[in-house]
Amino acid sequence: MPVALPFSAWQTMTPATAAREVHARVAGLPDALRSAALAWLTPEHELLRELEGVDRGPTDTATLREEQERVPSLPGVPYFLKDLFDVAGIPTRAGSTFLDRVRSTPGDSTWVRRLREWGAAFAGKTQLVEFASGLTGENPHYGDCPQPRFPRRLEQRLCRARRGRCGPIGNRDRYGRLGPRASGLVRPLWLSPDPRR
Repeated sequence: MPVALPFSAWQTMTPATAAREVHARVAGLPDALRSAALAWLTPEHELLRELEGVDRGPTDTATLREEQERVPSLPGVPYFLKDLFDVAGIPTRAGSTFLDRVRSTPGDSTWVRRLREWGAAFAGKTQLVEFASGLTGENPHYGDCPQPRFPRRLEQRLCRARRGRCGPIGNRDRYGRLGPRASGLVRPLWLSPDPRR
């Protein structure tokens, strides 16, 4: 598994390096895990274009600190979003095989617009339990997705769920989230175990 990078590391990379790094990390995943984890991956040239368009903001430390207190600052940080949120031009399936055929994507969701304002770059969408209707990580259409740091936890969750005690076990994977768990926003994969660094 690749070493997690703090936001500051992503922010100091050139746009071309950051786009290449995202794609290299995704390419390094086993095929079954890549299918189970990713619903959409922004093509490298499009991610590069988005990263190049990011306003990196003030360069002097005092102004930067003042700006960060006022508005979250994520310039140059790529992120993955759960496939529950709409992104203009990209189908939203919510872990199903048909939702995009019965419902069109109206445009960018509020989260996508807000993250873009903060300078973050949309890198792709992640799979989830069909229609976000479960806690175990199972998806019969795209494959089960284990927690990257604790791959056996999915197995443990399934065992407990079958015995009537459904839910995450020892859920301490909250680092790096851009929003509360209930919002459906996924932590930026492989970015940083602690977003405050």
